[in-house]
Amino acid sequence: MAAKSKSKVLRVHYNFDLSGGAEYDILKLLKVFNERGYDHRLILIERIKNEYHFKESTSSESASFRSLHDLERYVMEFIRLHAFTIIHLHSLPYPEVIDVFFRIGLPVYKSMHDAMMVCPGWGKFWLTDETPCSKPYGIHCLIHAYTKKCTRSRKPEKVLDSYQYVHYEIHEAANSYKQILVYSSYMKSQALAVGIPEEKISHIPSPQFEADDRPDDKDEVNKPERLLFVGRLSKQKGLHYLLEAMALLKKRGIHIELDVIGDGQNREEFMRMAETLGLSGTVFFYGWVSRSQVKDYYRKAIALIIPSVYPDNFPNVVAEAMINRKVVITFDSGGTAEWFEDGISGFKVPSKGIHALAEKIEFVLNHADLKTIGENARQHLLKTHHPDRVFERYQQLYS
Repeated sequence: MAAKSKSKVLRVHYNFDLSGGAEYDILKLLKVFNERGYDHRLILIERIKNEYHFKESTSSESASFRSLHDLERYVMEFIRLHAFTIIHLHSLPYPEVIDVFFRIGLPVYKSMHDAMMVCPGWGKFWLTDETPCSKPYGIHCLIHAYTKKCTRSRKPEKVLDSYQYVHYEIHEAANSYKQILVYSSYMKSQALAVGIPEEKISHIPSPQFEADDRPDDKDEVNKPERLLFVGRLSKQKGLHYLLEAMALLKKRGIHIELDVIGDGQNREEFMRMAETLGLSGTVFFYGWVSRSQVKDYYRKAIALIIPSVYPDNFPNVVAEAMINRKVVITFDSGGTAEWFEDGISGFKVPSKGIHALAEKIEFVLNHADLKTIGENARQHLLKTHHPDRVFERYQQLYS
């Protein structure tokens, strides 16, 4: 019997900056398959005004096209040259470009790294209220863009463009995709809420690789326990709720320090808030650091706190802490707490629950035996999100 040929998957994304969360997921998937001898590739297509830009992720060269027709000819030749058998679209907010890939005639898969496909604001979040949007896509989105500040751009032409893109995905593209892949039950619920058929949706694990198996730092004898926050410094990520919880702990006579890794538009505001709450000298802002440096902060921390009120799909930072055997405490928002089993391999508290967050942090501080939670977290990830498991699930779908 002849050996079964390996699928050749062309992955397509729009963001040339490969440093974000969705981009990190895509790069991990490439690593999973390429380490097993599969020739999967990633191309990036971005539309700027009336021009299309094309780039292969591993190349420094790029090409530009003034017409969709020229882009289509180039893409078709690229697919023919490399003999791809499957197309996998990640984030690609251009209906006319998606149609190009449908016309090629190969099976087309789609990943929902975020709510872009079902939400004109891309985030299912009302910034005005700091509350997840509870309404499925509809004409109301055009109003909420201004009353709830739920979109990244409120220029009328961009709001309308995003609205039309979501309409296209839901009412035209969704039925043409071979499968739509989601990482969390939360994201699946958002797809179902807009009428995407359940049989089109596959819940699939995000790949996580084993961390360096180095022990926690033990050289900080008689120094306060440390908490860790990693993320964008914006209201959506909820650092202000963590600062208020730390102020409550300080009033109870509990001295604990916090390392903050990240940057964003609210950094100065959070720094002033820490000072106003009397947390100067206990909260340290480091900005963005390298991934290797982040691991050093994991080793020093007793717990990672993710007080995000934004409905994240499946934030990687939670997994990174778990694989490093860290206790994780999160708000129950979106898919954030779906990485772990509550009380067994992590802890979740109600979103915006400042008192509940303070109590859970105090509980962790008072129970040194909670190292078992960290070990449970690591083993849970290795069981459910190991690259071998991810590879098997994708192969089932692709075949």
